[in-house]
Amino acid sequence: MNGKVIIVLGLLLIVLGGVGLYYAYESTAPSGAALSWAAIIGGALVLLGGIARFMSQFMSPQHAIESDYGQTEIRLLIEAMGMMAAADGRIADQEIETIAHIYERMLGSRIPLRDVGAILDNLGTNFDITPRLAAERGKLSPQLRRLIFNCCYLVMVSDLVEESREKDAMRRIGNALGFDNEQIADMIAAAGV
Repeated sequence: MNGKVIIVLGLLLIVLGGVGLYYAYESTAPSGAALSWAAIIGGALVLLGGIARFMSQFMSPQHAIESDYGQTEIRLLIEAMGMMAAADGRIADQEIETIAHIYERMLGSRIPLRDVGAILDNLGTNFDITPRLAAERGKLSPQLRRLIFNCCYLVMVSDLVEESREKDAMRRIGNALGFDNEQIADMIAAAGV
């Protein structure tokens, strides 16, 4: 039952108990007074329960709609960040740590740095995810496309060196995600890193 309905029911019991108590004392009916007191106490308990349920519903986190495409979305994110890390021909420790940190923040579980390194080694330094991103972008929400781009940017700046190959990879990833060059420049400027 909804918390608001329970609150109204509790208030109704308290009011009815109060009215009954008034008439029970007027007619000196002890059994009526006892029933009225029971209604008031029961109403107070129901009211408190309704308030607790309402607050619980109000404070509980809203659950997002699950995506049937979730595993692919995570894979695209990890591989896009992997492409970004390898764009300059070498994978820095800071880039591995950034990918692991992003994974932990998004999924709530840690992935060992050696596992991230192994994934990136398997992708290789010439790995290019842009054709797959372009093919799959219709299935990605605008927020997820922006998130993938922003995560790739964090990987790019994590080693504190921005090379032309990395900037080119960022542009290609952004274009594959459906952003034009002006939008890419705006997102990079908004990141302010």
